[in-house]
This record gives sequence, structure tokens and C-alpha cells, in this order.
Amino acid sequence: MTAEQLIPIFRTQLTLVCDPKETEKIHRWMLGVAESKESRKKRLHAMFDSKERYKIYPKPKRKRRKKAL
Repeated sequence: MTAEQLIPIFRTQLTLVCDPKETEKIHRWMLGVAESKESRKKRLHAMFDSKERYKIYPKPKRKRRKKAL
């Protein structure tokens, strides 16, 4: 059996022992584990492949104080 097939079975068993909020967290975690390596890689690349990430910002110039005579 694959992870996708086992998740519904585990979920029904979890509802008997866990708080509903905890069950939802665990279910999301199980889905994340079952997610294939390729789809995980695509999702991460989509998150970090924005133009903002690769922008090179100029360094702010420091203000020089005038020397007292």
C-alpha cells in the first residue's frame, strides 16, 4: 500500500484518539510526507524563484561629518 492509500485509514483511527485540531495537523503532516520529491521541489522553487529574491540592492551611502576647524 502506498502512503496515499494509508492516510484515510490512519485518519479514521486518529479521530478516535485525538483532538480534531490535532488530527488536522497530523493529516497535513502525513500529506506532506506522502508528497513526491518532484512536487516538493517544484513548490519550493516557486516559493523562492521570485524576482525580489535576486534583486541586488545598492548599499546605502554613509553620510560624512564635516570636520570642525
